[in-house]
Amino acid sequence: MKSFILFTHAAISLLFFATMIFIVISSIIGLKKDKNFSKFDKRTTVSNLILLYLQSALGFFLYFINKKQELVDLDNIIQNSLIRFWEVEHIILMLFAIAIAQVGYFIILNSNTSQTKFKKRLIYYSVVLALVTASLFLALYK
Repeated sequence: MKSFILFTHAAISLLFFATMIFIVISSIIGLKKDKNFSKFDKRTTVSNLILLYLQSALGFFLYFINKKQELVDLDNIIQNSLIRFWEVEHIILMLFAIAIAQVGYFIILNSNTSQTKFKKRLIYYSVVLALVTASLFLALYK
């Protein structure tokens, strides 16, 4: 079961990255070409949020499965950078990413013009993409 959840978490991560890159590129195009913020743009943003929340739910489930199997003490977490990354840093980065994406979504919804919506979406979702990418690279270098 753990391997299935881990695979699903990874697969959703790939979908999340694909939609994030699409959102950033479509926001740039929307700003440059002065397009209207369409229902499709809103749906891709909502789909991205759904993937992010689903990914976080699976991540927390994996976290608690691992906690049940191995009891890691605080001294070990502080001394071992890989354990510290997964136990503390990754979770904090992902919670910040969720918060920024959700706040950004509400700000986008309350914006008046399409240009403002594209601009806000580009800013907030670029920050989320940077946080998630940073977490990925931190995992690779631990």
